[in-house]
Amino acid sequence: MELLKICSVGLIVTIHWVAFYAAIKESNVSVTLACFSAGSLFTAFIEPIFFKRKILWYELLFGAMVIGALLLIFNVESNYKTGIVLGILAALTSSIFGVLNGVMVKQGIDSAKIALYEMLGGFVGLTIYVVCVGIFSPHWLVISTQNWIYMLVFGLVCTTLPFLIGMYILKEISPYTVSLTLNLETIYGIIFAFFIFHEHEQMTTGFFIGTLIILSTIFVNGILKKYLNNK
Repeated sequence: MELLKICSVGLIVTIHWVAFYAAIKESNVSVTLACFSAGSLFTAFIEPIFFKRKILWYELLFGAMVIGALLLIFNVESNYKTGIVLGILAALTSSIFGVLNGVMVKQGIDSAKIALYEMLGGFVGLTIYVVCVGIFSPHWLVISTQNWIYMLVFGLVCTTLPFLIGMYILKEISPYTVSLTLNLETIYGIIFAFFIFHEHEQMTTGFFIGTLIILSTIFVNGILKKYLNNK
């Protein structure tokens, strides 16, 4: 029963993966990361449900501000509506499985065990998705040595290892704090997109205003939370 529960969370991870990379395909890196940065505020609402704590008033305020910022991006970047919706879905599913992982870690389930079976559940879910949507091609099985290296780096160094480290970190800090820290990915991701893909040339002023609002509320939320907790 325990393994089934962990693998079920792995299916949520599958939805996150598909939504995240589909969002990039439907829009671009900057838009996807801007929407993904709302994940910590989703967590601010989801975490109290599972950890049985009250929702704080300033979390509601910041949540409303982020919704306004997303609407600004959504209205301005009309060509990226599908990507924005997928980016928000990626943020939501990331928040859900992050909180559920925090609950399982608090219950004493081994972190390596959680990571292993969630990756297994994610693999099964992704396989089912590929088969059902009919995008599988036999050419996928023909992999060059160079691509094997890229896949191993991406699968182990960029996915599995950070996922496992994240499980162990949840023993010490809350899912919300982990989610808040992950928003650094939004900052350096957009910076990389700026220099590598020149995506700033495709963005309007409204996009940057919306992104700035999202990032500001996230970091002010963290500072305010720490300040009030210290009091």
